[in-house]
Amino acid sequence: MTENFNRKIHPKNIDEDNTKYIFPYITQVFELNKEIEKETNSIIKEEEISTSNIDMLLNESGYTERQIKKVEEHLQDLAESSKNINDLIEKLFKSSIKESEKVSNVKEQNALMDGEMNIIEKMFNEFIILCDKLKTQYESIEQFTNVISNVAKQTKLLSLNASIEASRAGEYGRGFSIVADEIKKLSVNSQENVKDIINSLKGMTEIIEQLSRKSKEGMDKVSSAVQGIKKSDVLMDGIVLSQGEFLKHFDNVKGSQKNNLSDVEKINYELTNILKKSNNDRGEFEGLIMGSQKKADYILNILHHLNQIRVLWEKYVSKN
Repeated sequence: MTENFNRKIHPKNIDEDNTKYIFPYITQVFELNKEIEKETNSIIKEEEISTSNIDMLLNESGYTERQIKKVEEHLQDLAESSKNINDLIEKLFKSSIKESEKVSNVKEQNALMDGEMNIIEKMFNEFIILCDKLKTQYESIEQFTNVISNVAKQTKLLSLNASIEASRAGEYGRGFSIVADEIKKLSVNSQENVKDIINSLKGMTEIIEQLSRKSKEGMDKVSSAVQGIKKSDVLMDGIVLSQGEFLKHFDNVKGSQKNNLSDVEKINYELTNILKKSNNDRGEFEGLIMGSQKKADYILNILHHLNQIRVLWEKYVSKN
Protein backbone atom coordinates (compact mmCIF):
# COMPACT_ATOMS: atom_id res chain seq x y z
CA MET A 1 0.00 0.00 0.00
CA THR A 2 2.91 2.36 0.73
CA GLU A 3 4.36 1.72 -2.73
CA ASN A 4 0.96 2.48 -4.29
CA PHE A 5 0.76 5.69 -2.32
CA ASN A 6 4.27 6.76 -3.25
CA ARG A 7 3.59 5.97 -6.88
CA LYS A 8 0.46 8.09 -6.88
CA ILE A 9 2.07 11.10 -5.23
CA HIS A 10 5.14 11.05 -7.45
CA PRO A 11 5.99 14.66 -8.61
CA LYS A 12 5.24 13.88 -12.24
CA ASN A 13 1.64 13.24 -11.25
CA ILE A 14 1.31 16.48 -9.33
CA ASP A 15 0.72 19.79 -11.13
CA GLU A 16 1.12 23.22 -9.67
CA ASP A 17 -2.59 23.60 -9.05
CA ASN A 18 -2.62 20.60 -6.74
CA THR A 19 0.49 21.58 -4.82
CA LYS A 20 -1.45 23.63 -2.30
CA TYR A 21 -3.54 20.57 -1.44
CA ILE A 22 -0.61 18.17 -1.18
CA PHE A 23 1.73 19.98 1.21
CA PRO A 24 -0.47 19.68 4.33
CA TYR A 25 -0.71 15.94 3.77
CA ILE A 26 2.97 15.55 2.97
CA THR A 27 3.95 16.96 6.36
CA GLN A 28 1.70 14.48 8.12
CA VAL A 29 2.94 11.68 5.90
CA PHE A 30 6.54 12.51 6.77
CA GLU A 31 5.67 12.47 10.47
CA LEU A 32 3.93 9.13 10.07
CA ASN A 33 6.88 7.84 8.06
CA LYS A 34 9.21 8.79 10.95
CA GLU A 35 6.97 6.94 13.36
CA ILE A 36 6.95 3.94 11.05
CA GLU A 37 10.76 4.05 10.83
CA LYS A 38 10.98 4.32 14.62
CA GLU A 39 8.62 1.39 15.12
CA THR A 40 10.53 -0.61 12.52
CA ASN A 41 13.84 0.03 14.30
CA SER A 42 12.21 -1.05 17.56
CA ILE A 43 11.05 -4.24 15.89
CA ILE A 44 14.58 -4.88 14.60
CA LYS A 45 16.02 -4.25 18.06
CA GLU A 46 13.50 -6.58 19.70
CA GLU A 47 14.25 -9.15 17.02
CA GLU A 48 17.95 -8.92 17.86
CA ILE A 49 17.14 -9.33 21.56
CA SER A 50 14.88 -12.29 20.77
CA THR A 51 17.59 -13.88 18.61
CA SER A 52 20.13 -13.41 21.41
CA ASN A 53 17.72 -14.88 23.95
CA ILE A 54 16.99 -17.81 21.67
CA ASP A 55 20.72 -18.47 21.27
CA MET A 56 21.10 -18.26 25.03
CA LEU A 57 18.17 -20.63 25.52
CA LEU A 58 19.67 -23.04 23.03
CA ASN A 59 22.99 -22.96 24.88
CA GLU A 60 21.26 -23.38 28.23
CA SER A 61 19.18 -26.15 26.72
CA GLY A 62 22.41 -27.94 25.86
CA TYR A 63 23.63 -27.37 29.42
CA THR A 64 20.33 -28.69 30.76
CA GLU A 65 20.64 -31.76 28.56
CA ARG A 66 24.13 -32.36 29.94
CA GLN A 67 22.83 -31.94 33.48
CA ILE A 68 20.00 -34.38 32.77
CA LYS A 69 22.53 -36.81 31.34
CA LYS A 70 24.58 -36.51 34.52
CA VAL A 71 21.44 -37.16 36.56
CA GLU A 72 20.75 -40.24 34.43
CA GLU A 73 24.32 -41.43 35.03
CA HIS A 74 23.93 -40.88 38.78
CA LEU A 75 20.63 -42.74 38.70
CA GLN A 76 22.30 -45.58 36.81
CA ASP A 77 25.06 -45.69 39.43
CA LEU A 78 22.42 -45.63 42.14
CA ALA A 79 20.56 -48.52 40.49
CA GLU A 80 23.77 -50.55 40.23
CA SER A 81 24.62 -49.71 43.82
CA SER A 82 21.14 -50.80 44.91
CA LYS A 83 21.65 -54.07 43.06
CA ASN A 84 24.98 -54.52 44.83
CA ILE A 85 23.29 -53.81 48.14
CA ASN A 86 20.65 -56.44 47.38
CA ASP A 87 23.40 -58.93 46.54
CA LEU A 88 25.24 -58.09 49.75
CA ILE A 89 22.06 -58.43 51.79
CA GLU A 90 21.46 -61.84 50.19
CA LYS A 91 25.02 -62.84 51.10
CA LEU A 92 24.44 -61.62 54.63
CA PHE A 93 21.25 -63.67 54.82
CA LYS A 94 23.02 -66.80 53.58
CA SER A 95 25.90 -66.14 55.97
CA SER A 96 23.44 -65.81 58.84
CA ILE A 97 21.83 -69.12 57.88
CA LYS A 98 25.23 -70.83 57.81
CA GLU A 99 26.09 -69.29 61.15
CA SER A 100 22.83 -70.53 62.65
CA GLU A 101 23.53 -74.02 61.33
CA LYS A 102 27.02 -73.93 62.81
CA VAL A 103 25.68 -72.77 66.15
CA SER A 104 23.17 -75.64 66.09
CA ASN A 105 26.00 -78.07 65.35
CA VAL A 106 27.99 -76.63 68.25
CA LYS A 107 25.00 -77.11 70.55
CA GLU A 108 24.65 -80.73 69.39
CA GLN A 109 28.36 -81.32 69.94
CA ASN A 110 28.14 -79.78 73.39
CA ALA A 111 25.17 -82.02 74.21
CA LEU A 112 27.14 -85.08 73.08
CA MET A 113 30.13 -83.92 75.10
CA ASP A 114 27.91 -83.50 78.15
CA GLY A 115 26.67 -87.08 77.74
CA GLU A 116 30.23 -88.35 77.32
CA MET A 117 31.37 -86.51 80.40
CA ASN A 118 28.50 -88.01 82.40
CA ILE A 119 29.56 -91.48 81.29
CA ILE A 120 33.15 -90.69 82.26
CA GLU A 121 31.98 -89.51 85.67
CA LYS A 122 30.04 -92.73 86.17
CA MET A 123 33.04 -94.80 85.15
CA PHE A 124 35.28 -92.97 87.57
CA ASN A 125 32.73 -93.60 90.32
CA GLU A 126 32.87 -97.31 89.49
CA PHE A 127 36.65 -97.06 89.54
CA ILE A 128 36.51 -95.61 93.07
CA ILE A 129 34.24 -98.45 94.20
CA LEU A 130 36.63 -101.00 92.73
CA CYS A 131 39.51 -99.30 94.51
CA ASP A 132 37.59 -99.62 97.77
CA LYS A 133 37.09 -103.32 97.08
CA LEU A 134 40.79 -103.66 96.31
CA LYS A 135 41.58 -102.01 99.60
CA THR A 136 39.33 -104.49 101.39
CA GLN A 137 41.08 -107.39 99.65
CA TYR A 138 44.44 -106.06 100.70
CA GLU A 139 43.20 -105.81 104.27
CA SER A 140 42.16 -109.47 104.06
CA ILE A 141 45.63 -110.34 102.83
CA GLU A 142 47.06 -108.45 105.77
CA GLN A 143 44.92 -110.52 108.12
CA PHE A 144 46.06 -113.72 106.42
CA THR A 145 49.62 -112.53 106.78
CA ASN A 146 49.08 -112.12 110.48
CA VAL A 147 47.71 -115.64 110.67
CA ILE A 148 50.74 -117.01 108.87
CA SER A 149 52.96 -115.04 111.21
CA ASN A 150 51.22 -116.56 114.19
CA VAL A 151 51.60 -120.03 112.65
CA ALA A 152 55.26 -119.40 112.22
CA LYS A 153 55.57 -118.40 115.84
CA GLN A 154 53.72 -121.47 117.03
CA THR A 155 55.81 -123.67 114.75
CA LYS A 156 58.92 -122.16 116.27
CA LEU A 157 57.68 -122.90 119.76
CA LEU A 158 56.79 -126.43 118.77
CA SER A 159 60.21 -126.89 117.31
CA LEU A 160 61.68 -125.71 120.56
CA ASN A 161 59.50 -128.12 122.47
CA ALA A 162 60.49 -130.91 120.11
CA SER A 163 64.11 -130.17 120.83
CA ILE A 164 63.47 -130.31 124.51
CA GLU A 165 61.56 -133.53 124.16
CA ALA A 166 64.27 -134.97 122.01
CA SER A 167 66.69 -134.51 124.85
CA ARG A 168 64.58 -136.76 126.81
CA ALA A 169 64.69 -140.27 125.84
CA GLY A 170 63.04 -143.36 126.67
CA GLU A 171 59.62 -143.38 127.93
CA TYR A 172 59.23 -139.77 127.17
CA GLY A 173 59.44 -140.33 123.44
CA ARG A 174 55.74 -140.28 123.18
CA GLY A 175 55.81 -136.50 123.42
CA PHE A 176 57.24 -136.34 119.94
CA SER A 177 54.05 -137.76 118.50
CA ILE A 178 52.03 -135.07 120.19
CA VAL A 179 54.37 -132.41 118.84
CA ALA A 180 54.16 -133.95 115.40
CA ASP A 181 50.39 -133.86 115.51
CA GLU A 182 50.40 -130.23 116.46
CA ILE A 183 52.85 -129.42 113.70
CA LYS A 184 50.62 -131.29 111.26
CA LYS A 185 47.61 -129.30 112.33
CA LEU A 186 49.57 -126.11 111.94
CA SER A 187 50.69 -127.25 108.50
CA VAL A 188 47.12 -127.98 107.45
CA ASN A 189 45.97 -124.62 108.73
CA SER A 190 48.84 -122.97 106.91
CA GLN A 191 47.87 -124.67 103.63
CA GLU A 192 44.28 -123.59 104.02
CA ASN A 193 45.40 -120.06 104.75
CA VAL A 194 47.63 -120.16 101.71
CA LYS A 195 44.67 -121.27 99.58
CA ASP A 196 42.64 -118.41 100.96
CA ILE A 197 45.47 -116.04 100.14
CA ILE A 198 45.64 -117.43 96.60
CA ASN A 199 41.89 -116.98 96.17
CA SER A 200 42.15 -113.45 97.48
CA LEU A 201 44.96 -112.77 95.04
CA LYS A 202 42.82 -114.17 92.21
CA GLY A 203 40.01 -111.83 93.27
CA MET A 204 42.46 -108.96 93.33
CA THR A 205 43.69 -109.93 89.87
CA GLU A 206 40.14 -109.90 88.52
CA ILE A 207 39.51 -106.53 90.13
CA ILE A 208 42.73 -105.19 88.63
CA GLU A 209 41.66 -106.51 85.21
CA GLN A 210 38.30 -104.81 85.63
CA LEU A 211 40.09 -101.62 86.61
CA SER A 212 42.24 -101.94 83.53
CA ARG A 213 39.22 -102.43 81.28
CA LYS A 214 37.35 -99.57 82.90
CA SER A 215 40.41 -97.39 82.64
CA LYS A 216 40.72 -98.27 78.96
CA GLU A 217 37.05 -97.50 78.39
CA GLY A 218 37.51 -94.27 80.31
CA MET A 219 40.46 -93.35 78.16
CA ASP A 220 38.42 -94.08 75.02
CA LYS A 221 35.62 -91.87 76.28
CA VAL A 222 38.07 -89.15 77.21
CA SER A 223 39.62 -89.41 73.76
CA SER A 224 36.16 -89.18 72.19
CA ALA A 225 35.40 -86.16 74.36
CA VAL A 226 38.67 -84.55 73.28
CA GLN A 227 37.79 -85.15 69.63
CA GLY A 228 34.40 -83.60 70.28
CA ILE A 229 36.08 -80.60 71.84
CA LYS A 230 38.34 -80.30 68.81
CA LYS A 231 35.32 -80.42 66.53
CA SER A 232 33.66 -77.81 68.70
CA ASP A 233 36.77 -75.64 68.40
CA VAL A 234 36.70 -76.03 64.62
CA LEU A 235 33.02 -75.11 64.55
CA MET A 236 33.63 -72.12 66.77
CA ASP A 237 36.45 -71.05 64.46
CA GLY A 238 34.00 -71.35 61.59
CA ILE A 239 31.54 -69.17 63.50
CA VAL A 240 34.24 -66.58 64.13
CA LEU A 241 35.13 -66.68 60.42
CA SER A 242 31.48 -66.29 59.50
CA GLN A 243 31.23 -63.36 61.85
CA GLY A 244 34.24 -61.82 60.11
CA GLU A 245 32.60 -62.33 56.72
CA PHE A 246 29.38 -60.90 58.09
CA LEU A 247 31.17 -57.79 59.33
CA LYS A 248 32.99 -57.51 56.00
CA HIS A 249 29.71 -57.69 54.07
CA PHE A 250 28.18 -55.24 56.51
CA ASP A 251 31.05 -52.81 55.92
CA ASN A 252 30.49 -53.21 52.18
CA VAL A 253 26.80 -52.43 52.68
CA LYS A 254 27.73 -49.34 54.71
CA GLY A 255 30.13 -48.29 51.95
CA SER A 256 27.44 -48.77 49.32
CA GLN A 257 25.01 -46.78 51.42
CA LYS A 258 27.55 -43.95 51.64
CA ASN A 259 28.01 -44.10 47.87
CA ASN A 260 24.24 -44.02 47.42
CA LEU A 261 24.02 -41.03 49.72
CA SER A 262 26.73 -39.31 47.70
CA ASP A 263 24.90 -40.12 44.45
CA VAL A 264 21.65 -38.82 45.92
CA GLU A 265 23.39 -35.60 46.95
CA LYS A 266 24.83 -35.27 43.44
CA ILE A 267 21.42 -35.89 41.93
CA ASN A 268 19.91 -33.31 44.26
CA TYR A 269 22.63 -30.85 43.26
CA GLU A 270 22.09 -31.47 39.55
CA LEU A 271 18.32 -31.25 39.92
CA THR A 272 18.74 -27.98 41.82
CA ASN A 273 20.83 -26.63 38.95
CA ILE A 274 18.27 -27.87 36.45
CA LEU A 275 15.53 -26.16 38.47
CA LYS A 276 17.52 -22.92 38.51
CA LYS A 277 18.11 -23.20 34.78
CA SER A 278 14.44 -23.93 34.28
CA ASN A 279 13.54 -20.81 36.22
CA ASN A 280 16.04 -18.81 34.17
CA ASP A 281 14.69 -20.35 30.98
CA ARG A 282 11.19 -19.48 32.07
CA GLY A 283 12.34 -15.90 32.57
CA GLU A 284 13.92 -15.93 29.13
CA PHE A 285 10.75 -17.38 27.62
CA GLU A 286 8.72 -14.73 29.38
CA GLY A 287 11.15 -12.17 27.94
CA LEU A 288 10.62 -13.66 24.48
CA ILE A 289 6.88 -13.54 24.97
CA MET A 290 7.09 -9.93 26.09
CA GLY A 291 9.37 -9.18 23.12
CA SER A 292 6.87 -10.83 20.81
CA GLN A 293 4.13 -8.77 22.44
CA LYS A 294 6.18 -5.61 21.90
CA LYS A 295 6.79 -6.56 18.27
CA ALA A 296 3.07 -7.13 17.88
CA ASP A 297 2.41 -3.70 19.39
CA TYR A 298 4.97 -2.13 17.06
CA ILE A 299 3.41 -3.85 14.08
CA LEU A 300 -0.04 -2.67 15.16
CA ASN A 301 1.34 0.86 15.43
CA ILE A 302 2.84 0.56 11.95
CA LEU A 303 -0.47 -0.69 10.61
CA HIS A 304 -2.19 2.18 12.37
CA HIS A 305 0.23 4.69 10.81
CA LEU A 306 -0.24 3.11 7.40
CA ASN A 307 -3.96 3.33 7.90
CA GLN A 308 -3.61 7.03 8.72
CA ILE A 309 -1.60 7.52 5.53
CA ARG A 310 -4.34 5.74 3.61
CA VAL A 311 -6.96 8.02 5.17
CA LEU A 312 -4.92 11.09 4.20
CA TRP A 313 -4.60 9.76 0.70
CA GLU A 314 -8.34 9.17 0.46
CA LYS A 315 -8.96 12.74 1.66
CA TYR A 316 -6.58 14.03 -0.95
CA VAL A 317 -8.24 12.00 -3.70
CA SER A 318 -11.73 13.08 -2.65
CA LYS A 319 -10.79 16.78 -2.86
CA ASN A 320 -9.41 16.37 -6.35
